[in-house]
Amino acid sequence: MDSTNAGSLREYNWQSIYESQPSEDVSYLIDEFYVPALERSNRYDRIAGYFDSGSLAAAANGIEAFVENDGTMRLVVGAQLQPKDRPVLEAIADDLKDSLEELDDEELDARLQLLAWLLREDRLEIKIAVPKQGEWGIFHPKLGIFHDGDDTISFEGSINETAGGWTRNYERFKVHRSWEDGQADYVNGDQDSFRRLWQDDHEFVDVYDLPDALREEIIDWKAPDTKTKIHTVVEQLQSPDEPTAADKGRILADGAQAPGGLQLAEEASTIDPWPHQRVVSDTAVNTYPNSFLLCDEVGLGKTIEVGLTLSRLGLTGELENSLVLAPASLVVQWQEELWEKFNITAYRYERGSDYDYAFIDPFGEEHPVPGSADLDIDADRRDEAWTSSPLWRFVHTRCEESGPTVVIMSWHTARLTDRWDQVAPADDGVPRRRADIPVGCRGRETEGREGVWDAVVVDESHNARKGSNFYNILDRLRDHTHCYYLLTATPMQLHHSELYDLLTLLDIPEEWDNRDKFVEFFETRQALSSVLTGGLDLSGRSPSSKTSQATLEGSFQDRFNKSPEYADLVLEGLVDELGLEDEGRGVAKQRLLQACTLAQGYGQRYSDYREKVDEAIDERIDPFGADEDTKLKRLLYPEPVLDDEMIIASRKDRLDALDELSEDGWKVLEDVFSWATPIDACIHRNTRD
Repeated sequence: MDSTNAGSLREYNWQSIYESQPSEDVSYLIDEFYVPALERSNRYDRIAGYFDSGSLAAAANGIEAFVENDGTMRLVVGAQLQPKDRPVLEAIADDLKDSLEELDDEELDARLQLLAWLLREDRLEIKIAVPKQGEWGIFHPKLGIFHDGDDTISFEGSINETAGGWTRNYERFKVHRSWEDGQADYVNGDQDSFRRLWQDDHEFVDVYDLPDALREEIIDWKAPDTKTKIHTVVEQLQSPDEPTAADKGRILADGAQAPGGLQLAEEASTIDPWPHQRVVSDTAVNTYPNSFLLCDEVGLGKTIEVGLTLSRLGLTGELENSLVLAPASLVVQWQEELWEKFNITAYRYERGSDYDYAFIDPFGEEHPVPGSADLDIDADRRDEAWTSSPLWRFVHTRCEESGPTVVIMSWHTARLTDRWDQVAPADDGVPRRRADIPVGCRGRETEGREGVWDAVVVDESHNARKGSNFYNILDRLRDHTHCYYLLTATPMQLHHSELYDLLTLLDIPEEWDNRDKFVEFFETRQALSSVLTGGLDLSGRSPSSKTSQATLEGSFQDRFNKSPEYADLVLEGLVDELGLEDEGRGVAKQRLLQACTLAQGYGQRYSDYREKVDEAIDERIDPFGADEDTKLKRLLYPEPVLDDEMIIASRKDRLDALDELSEDGWKVLEDVFSWATPIDACIHRNTRD
């Protein structure tokens, strides 16, 4: 792409979430995100555990446009050094020299030339980050920020600044835009995180300038002379060959860690998560604070999915605290697994050796419940409701400790009405709710967050039935937590209404927040599927008197004239399937229209809805099909999209559309109804099948 035509960051249609896609040239993330971002930016700030020159080579066209924009790139990357090794930065140079001597491939030479050119022309500056806490091991966050002078986007997820990350690994990351409502805080927090690292002003990380000797050694190794232009180096990189699996073009030594290795939370754990467990955790971390219902079959590792998620959110600074509600018989097991598999020190809140309640750590040591006098807070905060809760007083006294505070409590105890104020304090004093406290701690002060849990995990959540004390405490707790992870192995054994009760705890779209409509949607979806799969016979219908229409090839002669007859049969079939013989087809149409409205509500919450609707239409509907695509858009597009497309969609227009759909049009509705539900968005389910 010509960089002069690339436009600004705001003018590009960024997705909220990117993930690797299968392709012959494994360049999806490069083509769809990395190069477009570089082409529209004049500064790129990056934090990554690993970096290699292959990432620059893979996006060579974008780098060229970036330089034409007078762009500069700043990288803060890890070097896998312990604190005692900090004075010996020459060790990095020695490792690098050994690596360079092994490179004899011309393509890899060209990568190093590109890196050398960027360094020599002051387009690229690199700094090395080392955790101050020795037990943390390596520096491993992954964050990027693109600026165009007016607007900013940031991305964060699993991806390193390596060729393997951008091309060969399965990676996933989320994107925030400074101009979108509700996203500016995330962008500002990301910029603040980078600033503190770049200025070596981070509480937990030491940051060093790349030694001059290291930089000069790179530049002297087959570097183009200073008169060489950037496009000359880029031309040398235009080759169909992919980097080797060992990623030999790595510039900064990673030690024994290969690019694309397990994330820091996995390195700190004692287990190797299964792929499905990692996918669930990736989704939860990258979409935090979205809530989920985790429904893997027994034995497939829901505890591991949650433990990995809490560990990663804690290490990235999103979580300051978390509450785990488990059956009384599983409290100790939860504590042991979090400690033994993820090095998470969780505290059980239960009766101690003297029968008084205490917080018991994984080693059996009992920590007494802090009293109100132990709270180091200003007088004007002492009337806040959380100060009467033993759980929150304990969390408060640990706010200076490293890492989040995780409390485990039996939900058999928490559901007792006299304990509700301990878990979700709201009765005595001034309550604090999630609207009062920003989501996520990263880039923010960690003080003053008491009263609202950053995440609440509920095991065996299917026991929370509407009207029970267990459900009531979860319903009350919803206002006092940013994120729910509800665990159950039996969601499909629940009736739709019971499943709805659990999903309402997860902030489902407003249009779905009605039990009757929720249940009727799934009844209507099942009825429509039964009618369409059962086969409809038009042979007994008289042909339409309207003139037959055909496509340019003449291959659709009576297809659309039969649509009204087909719609009649579908609606009659729905009347029978739904037991609406007394009400008639008018009520069946109302049910269908309501299902479409709920699908639209889903679409207003989730950014990929319109694209998936368009794909369903394009796959089945002939472009010459009597405006059938417009009829389907009237039924399925959310109101803002209809306004943007200048499509008029009154209630009468939508009801008329149902009377005129062809067989393929009805199948589009069936397709969209099959996935446009909160169940697909909020539930993760893995089985052994």
